[in-house]
Amino acid sequence: MLKIIPKNILKEVYFYGLWFLLTILLAYWFSYPLDIFSRNNFWGGIDPSPNLWVLNWQLTQLSSGNFEQLFTGNAFFYPLDRPIFFNASTLSTALFTLPVFLVTKDPYICYAVAIFSSYILCSLGMLILARSLKIDYAASFLAAMIFAFSEPRHGVSSYIHLSIIQWMPFTLVFVHKYFDKGRKIFLYWAAFFFLIQITASAYQGIFFSIILLMAVFILFFQQSDFKLKKFALEAALPILLVGAFASAYFIPYLQEANEFGFKRSISEQSAYGAPIATFFSLPSSYFFGSWTSHWSHIDGHTSPRYLSVLLTTIALFIVRKKISSKSLFSSKLKVLIIWVILLTVFAWFLKPSLANLGRDVFENLYLHPQLVTTVILSPFLLLVTAFFFMTSFFRTIYLGLCSEKIFFLYFFIAMLAFVVSLGPIIKLYDNQHIMINPIGAFLYYIFPGFSSIRAISRMSILIPLGLGITAGLSYMLISRRLDGSRFKKIFPYIVFTALILETYPAKGLHVPYKQQENQIPHVYNWLKKAQDGPVLEWPVSEGKYLERSFIHKKKLINGIAAFAWDGHKKLTKLTDLSNKRALLSLYAFGVRYLVVHRVSGNFPEWAGETLGEFKRLKIFDNALVYLNKNAKVKFLPEKFLDYFTASVESTNDTNRLILKFNSPDEYYISKNKKILNIKVNSEYNTNSFNYEWPFYPTLWQDGDSYSLILDKNSSRVFETFELIYSGLERKHSKKFLEIKVE
Repeated sequence: MLKIIPKNILKEVYFYGLWFLLTILLAYWFSYPLDIFSRNNFWGGIDPSPNLWVLNWQLTQLSSGNFEQLFTGNAFFYPLDRPIFFNASTLSTALFTLPVFLVTKDPYICYAVAIFSSYILCSLGMLILARSLKIDYAASFLAAMIFAFSEPRHGVSSYIHLSIIQWMPFTLVFVHKYFDKGRKIFLYWAAFFFLIQITASAYQGIFFSIILLMAVFILFFQQSDFKLKKFALEAALPILLVGAFASAYFIPYLQEANEFGFKRSISEQSAYGAPIATFFSLPSSYFFGSWTSHWSHIDGHTSPRYLSVLLTTIALFIVRKKISSKSLFSSKLKVLIIWVILLTVFAWFLKPSLANLGRDVFENLYLHPQLVTTVILSPFLLLVTAFFFMTSFFRTIYLGLCSEKIFFLYFFIAMLAFVVSLGPIIKLYDNQHIMINPIGAFLYYIFPGFSSIRAISRMSILIPLGLGITAGLSYMLISRRLDGSRFKKIFPYIVFTALILETYPAKGLHVPYKQQENQIPHVYNWLKKAQDGPVLEWPVSEGKYLERSFIHKKKLINGIAAFAWDGHKKLTKLTDLSNKRALLSLYAFGVRYLVVHRVSGNFPEWAGETLGEFKRLKIFDNALVYLNKNAKVKFLPEKFLDYFTASVESTNDTNRLILKFNSPDEYYISKNKKILNIKVNSEYNTNSFNYEWPFYPTLWQDGDSYSLILDKNSSRVFETFELIYSGLERKHSKKFLEIKVE
């Protein structure tokens, strides 16, 4: 006798089948050519190569049991000890793909698995989150598609440290379960998925930490009967475990950044903030890309697309409380706004004079031609923003949001991600500054790790985390409003047609991928069989050398990372390796094998039979190999102060201590920061002035000059000064330091 399958089960089968089919199809399109169906074995030095190298290094160490080498990466940027910290680590991704690596030993397949599975897990995670929030099937499907296949994710689909965000929805699922059911086991599950996320991507870990803190804060205050003491006691241990693990994981990154002086300036972060206009651009859309391309930005894809924004906006008006309310403005605030408007107009006419004044007083802060315009407009625009938030119209919207708790939470998640992605300075389009972003500037100076981020516009990847849920809820609200209307039946078709049209990507089948020539150049097979020794390839700045080091497995002096250390920067400036300065630099690095490649089809003219101590050993079609049998790294001697000559110069009412490195016959490498303590004694009294002067790891070349500002008073005469380093002292008498003021 045949059993009849209940309709609700059949409906679920159809729903999940359609979801899975569309997810697989879009995952292929979005990850192409790094999907699991396309074969890759050489990228040719494209930008994600450092991610591939780090993943391969950690997979290799995990598979061979060399856990002590997991966080060294000392096979590039030789002779540094831990250059892996120059790039984002992908530890949890390496653990996730380790079974694949144990079977295939192929990092390219593992990379493709990480990217492809990320889309599927993102869709699954958001689907589970939406269903746990009691969002219906169709709306959950919509939320999953919006989050997993967003425009910002498409723009970084080849970068595993940016595209791996699939653990965020799972974290939020258990956070919601804890606040709904009060069982502390859910906090441990949330902590587990949070740790997986932050160890998969430090970038997204910082972004998601900001989002999660706000989400927990909102959820706590939305609970009428939730007790702070209970929450504190139950959350203490999970927070402690997360903090301990995260500290052990990230502190070495911070230490290495401090050791090498790595830091992003706020002006650099501002340059990579997303202009408001770019949120209207859909460069990856097959149907809308060409129409919106003129709104694109240097960092590309930031738009959450139109459908989710449109649905959310409609829902805001649906939930809006239609109440009569007086304006929240006081008469004093209105007077303040009038004065600010008048001052803004007055300052605008004096802009040239203010620019000159700013250049004289704050020369180090005058970083952008539009800085004065931004400073003038910011108070006015901030007051305009405050005016909007205090109007009765906004109050009706806000009260409506408060009545829809889940909508409120995820709307503000999306808004926070949007505001932060603008950067410390808000721009209209391109690089047209208009005002300071107080939230972005605050986070830059306060939130741990935030100042290390350059492309802050990538925070836009998390906008769909909020808009996915709000769009799903909006779909349900609009559907209920259409009950009894003839548009009720066609509304789902309109929404999902719009979703497919704006999501359908403009790559993949339409722009077929051409695999790079997969024949391994003979020089790398030869290096693989040669005796061990550090390799330097010229031109130095080529990124493909890092990828090709998979073959020869030798220490590589070349490298590419999120940060470049100063010694490598000096190497990249060498254009003629036959002159003395270049050769002494190569000797200092201990280069054993020098590989010179063709440039524009020809070998350089200076590439003769010998280059100093380098003898040409092998000639290939596209490379010349030189050997230095006596290669050895020359580290900076402990008594490096003996190589300095010191003087004091006075210019523009500023006294500067000048140290010049003198070593014409040998150059040196330092791979640790050295702190020089300066003690300056005054001639007229017993006062002394102490300075701490850091010297970051670098290549020390003859003639290198370093400057330290002592004070801004050129009339002061110094009696003596001392250079102190690790117990070693050099005292300089008055004749070296006397500053005469004419």
